[in-house]
Amino acid sequence: MMHVGWIFDVEDSIAFYNAGSGNEATRHVQFTADQSGIPTANPGVFANYAQLFMPEQTQGGQIFRSTVVDFIVNGLTDARVANEEFPFDRPTLRGAQGLCDDGLDNDEDGLFDFPDDPGCNSPEDNGEGRDSTAPPAIPESPSNLLAVATSVSTIELTWNDNSETEESFVIDRRPAGGAFSMRATVLANVTTFSDAGLPAGSSFEYRVAASSSAGDSAPSNVASATTLEPFDCAEHEATLCLNQGRFQVVVEWRDFQSGTGSGQVVLSSSDSGLFWFFSPDNWEMMVKALDGCGLNDHFWVFASATTNVEYTLRVTDTETGLTKEYTNPLGTAAPAITDTAAFATCP
Repeated sequence: MMHVGWIFDVEDSIAFYNAGSGNEATRHVQFTADQSGIPTANPGVFANYAQLFMPEQTQGGQIFRSTVVDFIVNGLTDARVANEEFPFDRPTLRGAQGLCDDGLDNDEDGLFDFPDDPGCNSPEDNGEGRDSTAPPAIPESPSNLLAVATSVSTIELTWNDNSETEESFVIDRRPAGGAFSMRATVLANVTTFSDAGLPAGSSFEYRVAASSSAGDSAPSNVASATTLEPFDCAEHEATLCLNQGRFQVVVEWRDFQSGTGSGQVVLSSSDSGLFWFFSPDNWEMMVKALDGCGLNDHFWVFASATTNVEYTLRVTDTETGLTKEYTNPLGTAAPAITDTAAFATCP
């Protein structure tokens, strides 16, 4: 509707045309050139209520229309309509003010206007309530899923969380050649899972999806791992078998001339042993693997080396497949190793 001034609602619009009060005979409206720019059948003359909607008439060769019909006809044909010029300029309606800049919490979500209300994309957005009615978006898929076997019975999973709307993550697992089934769910923002109690030497594949009330995302990449297998420690010139053969110990070194090699066993007892690096007469390292299960429910690893060359000491629990590594950088006097929490694999 084209008009001059404010029209707030349908009732205002009706009142605009039926200006006045009282009974039907006194209700009237005036469309004068100076007020609306629209010629009427009788400019400047008040039209009573009945004349507002009277049918078109011809008198003396002239066409007379009701005031309302005359307004509508002119509104459809007047060139000023296309140009939105007076009196056909756009109305300023109270309801046309954007809900996102009216200072009100229209959707009663505790948030007001742009940009605080997530239903508002801009101050001109007229739909603050959209965030309460629009369906929630499905979460983004996780990515970079990795699976690593850490023992004969456990595989550790990690992934990237790419969504801000997930309510949980769904973890699927399948044996090699099998079908996926749900293994577990974890809470939102959690990006790790430990799959324990698996058979030794078994292969599994995994995928992860983000889940919310809107649905599940597409799954992540598939990651696979094979649980470790127990083995018997076989002692030879470069391998120590300590604590009744439960722990296999090896060490590799690198010197200042980039020479490399494996530590050679000098001698050993049940829980400890000695290595030499460069000469059988020049002993470099002593290593112990002790049973501390009765004290802190762990196996301990102690070591001492009289060297400043680079080395990597590897101690493996043959029953679980878990390995601990200890390194010393080249040019650094080797510190003592006193790891009383090396293996939580008792008994």
